[in-house]
Formats: sequence, structure tokens, C-alpha cells
Amino acid sequence: MLPTRYFAFLNRTGTLVRAAVCCGVGVAFLSMASAPAFAAEMDNLKQQLRDLQNRLDQIESQQAAPPVVPAKMLRSGKKQVTLSLSGQVNRVSFIADDGELNSFFHSDNENSSTRWRLVGKAKIDSQWSAGLKIEQDIGQSNNSSGTSITLNDCKSGVTSGCEDNTTGTTFDNRQMNVWIKSKSAGKLTLGKTDTASNNIVQIDLSGTGVVQYSGANDLGGGFKFRVAGTSGAATGPKTSAVYNQLDGLSRKDQIRYDTPKFAGFSVAVAHGQGDIWDIAGRYSANYKDAGLKISAGIAYWEFGKQAGFDSGIGGSVSVLHSSGFNLTIAAATQDRSGSSIDDPTNFYIKPGFQFKATSLGKTAISAHYASATCRYVRGMSPIGEGRPYVLVQGREHEGCI
Repeated sequence: MLPTRYFAFLNRTGTLVRAAVCCGVGVAFLSMASAPAFAAEMDNLKQQLRDLQNRLDQIESQQAAPPVVPAKMLRSGKKQVTLSLSGQVNRVSFIADDGELNSFFHSDNENSSTRWRLVGKAKIDSQWSAGLKIEQDIGQSNNSSGTSITLNDCKSGVTSGCEDNTTGTTFDNRQMNVWIKSKSAGKLTLGKTDTASNNIVQIDLSGTGVVQYSGANDLGGGFKFRVAGTSGAATGPKTSAVYNQLDGLSRKDQIRYDTPKFAGFSVAVAHGQGDIWDIAGRYSANYKDAGLKISAGIAYWEFGKQAGFDSGIGGSVSVLHSSGFNLTIAAATQDRSGSSIDDPTNFYIKPGFQFKATSLGKTAISAHYASATCRYVRGMSPIGEGRPYVLVQGREHEGCI
């Protein structure tokens, strides 16, 4: 017979075993209950890791990308190559009166027409660079050089010409060229561009050139002179028929060379289509001690195979004082060899003044006087020489163009 203590021990041992079994079963049930929650937590951690990796990839790609280029400049993949886009819209409103009729006009300003341009430049090394330029006049609306005053009145039922408008113009290729330049050797340009003599009578420091300059017929060139004592529509010649600034050879297809500037001086020479050629010298300086800015130029040109003229010479000078006073003078003439018609000449003078009237900036004012040498022709017609003319009171009038 076993002692009572032995049965008591077995009883406690059984109780412990049962408790251990119950605990094991409870842990098993708890593990089974928490398994889905643990798996969800692991999936969440994995997604966070993936998000962090994607963010790191984005940061690395942004650091490897080229820097953002300002909107005003387009760039190629090479930093030494640039392409700029620019242009202007230039409108003018003005009133004209011929002593009998008058009208108010809203036009595209031919003094500096509405246009756009592309300028490309590539730096080759510290001395050499190359580039291109494309510039076009945008088709102009009511060009200021062709407007005219008419008698027609829209209210009376007239449907043609009653708005004093001139027809619009199409696109004009002003510049289409490529160039290469050396700081020490100068610049060589090939294509359509300004001839060496172009703008030689347009040098102007007055600050009023966009309103009026030596090309006086660019604003109102279509207006006709009125014969004294007449009424109705004016019957005299147009302003553009009797005045021309004689500004060299304009813009042509050509090859042109410009020297580097030396002490403010530079020289340009060009040869263009039709065997035309010209040479021009220019000078600009700022004498700070005297408070003077000076810009000047002179050119000689030959018309080659073009009919009507043989050669021309012209120039201009403009001086601006620190007080605001300025003076611009221009003159030119063209030779008509073997012709009975006078050689055309032009003289232009413009005093002006600049001052600061408001905080917005400088205000510039000026007045100008222009004179062109033309004449009436009796008993002969200049048509045979390919020159335009108009009849004024029975006389043939030769235009200085």
C-alpha cells in the first residue's frame, strides 16, 4: 500500500500536466488566431520598402538629368550651342491731313515692321564661333508706307476703299544667312543679309527712330501731294515717288566680310547677286569726359547689272550729349551716267532732346527736315529709261527712286 504522500504527489503532478496541456492548447489557439494579422503586417512592410525604393530611383534620375534651361533660350545637348527666338509687333496710330481731306490710320509701322527671328550660335573655341540668322517680316496689315486718303464714304453705300486701307503684304525674307567669326580675323557671312552700305544713312542716336527717321516715306509714303487750289482727291505724286533716303543696296543675296573693330572703327565689304558690290566704314565712340556719344558711317556702292543707276555714295552721323541734346545728319546721292535726268540727292537733319519725364524711363522728342532733289521734265518721257513718272498739271514728274 502506497503512502498518502505519494498519492498527493501524483495528484499535484497530474494537475501540472493538465495545466501544461491546457496552456499548450491555448498558445496554439492564439497562434492560429494571430497568423493572418502577422501576414498582413508583413505585406504592409514589404509595400513600404517598395515605395522607398521607387522614391530613391526618382531622386537618382533627377540628379542625373541636365539642368532646367530658362524658357527664353533653347539649347541643344551641347552647352556651347544656343538658339534664340525673338520678334516684335510694332503698330502705329496717326492722323494725316492734306489741306482738304484728313483721316485717322491704324497701321503696321514700316519704320520697323512686325517680324520674328531665329538666331543660332555655336562656340567653336575661345577665338572662333559660327551661327545662322533667319528673320522674316510677318505679313503686314495696313502698312504705314502705303496708306492713302480717299473720298469714298462707307455710309453712302461705297464698299471699296472707304476705310483708307492699303492691301496687306506677304512674308518677306529679310535675313537668311550663315556666318563664321574670329575675334582677331573678323566675320564672314554668306546668304541674304544687309549689304555693307545698308542702313548707312540711318545712323540715329535720338531715340525717336521707331517713330521717324531718315526713311521719311515709311510713314505716309502713300499720301499724295495736293495741287494748290484743287479740291476733291489729291492728284499730285505720292511722297514715296519724290523722296527716297538712298540707303545703299538694302538686303541682298551675297557674301560679306566685316573686319574686327579697332579703336571704334570697322570696315565691311560685300559682293551680291547681279554683280553689285559695296564698301562701308563705320565709327562709334563714347567720350565720357566730354559727355558725348558719336556714331557715324560712310559707304560707296555700285549697282552692277541693275538698270537705272551706276553708283552711289552716302553716310550719316549722330551725336548725343549727356544733357540729352542730340543731332542727326544724313546725305546721299546716286549717279545716273548717260542720262538727261538729274542725279537724285537726299539731305536729312534732325535735332532732338532726351529727358526723364516720368519714373518709367526716358522720353525722347525730335523734329526733322528732309529734302530730295527732283525735277519736272518737259518734252521727253523718262519711261524709256525705266523710270517711273506721274503727270502733274500736264507735266511729267520724275520720281527720285
